[in-house]
Amino acid sequence: MQVTLHAPGSDTRGWGHFFRLCALGEGLLSAGHEVFFSVTNRDPQLSLRAANLGFRTSSPTSKGQHSSWVSIVDDYEPDVDFFRQLQESGSSIIQIVDSGTRRRLEDATFIRPDPLLLGDGDLSGLSYALIARDVRCRKWTSRSSARPQVAVAIGGTGERLNREVTRILGELDCADFVDARQLMSQDLVDRSSFLDCISESTFAVVGAGTMLWECCAMGVPTLALSVIENQRSQAHWAAENRLCLTAGIEDTEAMLLQFEALSHDEVLRREISKRGPGVIDGRGVDRVVDFLQDRFGRG
Repeated sequence: MQVTLHAPGSDTRGWGHFFRLCALGEGLLSAGHEVFFSVTNRDPQLSLRAANLGFRTSSPTSKGQHSSWVSIVDDYEPDVDFFRQLQESGSSIIQIVDSGTRRRLEDATFIRPDPLLLGDGDLSGLSYALIARDVRCRKWTSRSSARPQVAVAIGGTGERLNREVTRILGELDCADFVDARQLMSQDLVDRSSFLDCISESTFAVVGAGTMLWECCAMGVPTLALSVIENQRSQAHWAAENRLCLTAGIEDTEAMLLQFEALSHDEVLRREISKRGPGVIDGRGVDRVVDFLQDRFGRG
């Protein structure tokens, strides 16, 4: 099977969709398939990581593409015209749809790694969460301490929001903070320092997107902040199921209350830590690869 992948990513928009689609690409490569990554905005960071993982970079509408191609898009606001071109070139379209997706591509097959869409489509539920290998090999290792060590990693708006949240929470003077975003390598190839910081923290404060599910997979107690509207419903669901605590980025009072709760309650942190890996077991990539092979062929 020949597969081309497309997901956006940038320092201001966030890397979540890009990282989870890279995880699927790794699984497809391991299963013996040919994987291309379409970098439509020519971002050198995306290109470097894609190449490092073993993907070839190419325009998915380039000459020589034929009907055996499968194109997978992970974007909550996909470029409809761009993917219509893919279909016209003979490619089957797979769209990863979660609760924040604003557009659905016509005639696409849907993959849904989102608990809010159970029963609506081919795949659904958090067991299909696309968790990368570098996440799956880590588990929460924090030990109890009088003063929590908190990792902050909020994507989607650049460093400004990370600094602002740290400033607000720091006024409580009940924890020490590490800006985990600063530990991400500039070329996005090596996430080890970033992920070690998250997994070794007392708990993490992250945006309520892909990073929330990665923290669940590692068992990291998490305060998940809804940065944009498309994260709100999944963060609410996760909090109701005791996978995290949550607050909207604009609700300072709720943010402070939830932060204090995690800071002072070790029993709560350990409860959240145990529940995450029970829901997101890290085998979602294998499940989706099997689904794609059954649907589109193994050769």
